[in-house]
Amino acid sequence: MTHLLIDIGNSSVKVALSVGGKISKNQRIAHSKMVDDICHLAKNSGAAKAAVSSVATDPSELCQALCSTGLKVICLNADTPLPFRLGYNSPDTLGTDRMAAVAGAMALHPQRNILVADAGSCITYEFLTADGIYLGGNIAPGLSMRLRAMHEHTARLPMATPEGEVPPIGYTTDTALRTGALMGLRHEVEGYLRYMQDRYDNPLVVLTGGDAKYIAPLMETKAEIDEWLVMRGLDYIIIFNEKMTDGEKR
Repeated sequence: MTHLLIDIGNSSVKVALSVGGKISKNQRIAHSKMVDDICHLAKNSGAAKAAVSSVATDPSELCQALCSTGLKVICLNADTPLPFRLGYNSPDTLGTDRMAAVAGAMALHPQRNILVADAGSCITYEFLTADGIYLGGNIAPGLSMRLRAMHEHTARLPMATPEGEVPPIGYTTDTALRTGALMGLRHEVEGYLRYMQDRYDNPLVVLTGGDAKYIAPLMETKAEIDEWLVMRGLDYIIIFNEKMTDGEKR
């Protein structure tokens, strides 16, 4: 079974296919061309079902357009059945990418205590218990946001880039900015992991998002990186809903 997976983020729209559970053909599409380009892809993909997550725009037009091509579409929202229980008091405001990332971690590591860190425009931290309860999570500025804020909200600090040397102690303004931002993120991730270790058995860290590759090498604790985590979660949510529908039919 082929599934079309769509993650509408703040900076771009990411599209992938899942064929028998294997994620492939990941590509980025501009927001302005989203509906036409994705519908064209859908018609030529062989997909029977699709899942859409959006944190940037209202996905209703895209979901309706995909339905018109014959796909069965899950437009992820607070009412979508999920493979875990929500321990979150405001599901209407919970980002659908966060839901999908938790589902992706659960698909990879069932019955495990997991800290999910998605290092994108913001970095989000999600806490999933081994018995399938999503406790909630936290949101903090991401790497680029931290670097840009230090440049834009001061008179003379330059705009540092993520690439470059990250010494333990910065010895130039450039390394001080980069190390401050990256080591701050590292210590955040490891601090949240210690919180889980104090309360739950043998938790693991799963990192995703574009900036995960900068954070993971700095960590003292081994972290798993999965660039497909949100897509994997969308695929898992489709499969979970298929099983629910089959159960209702029986």
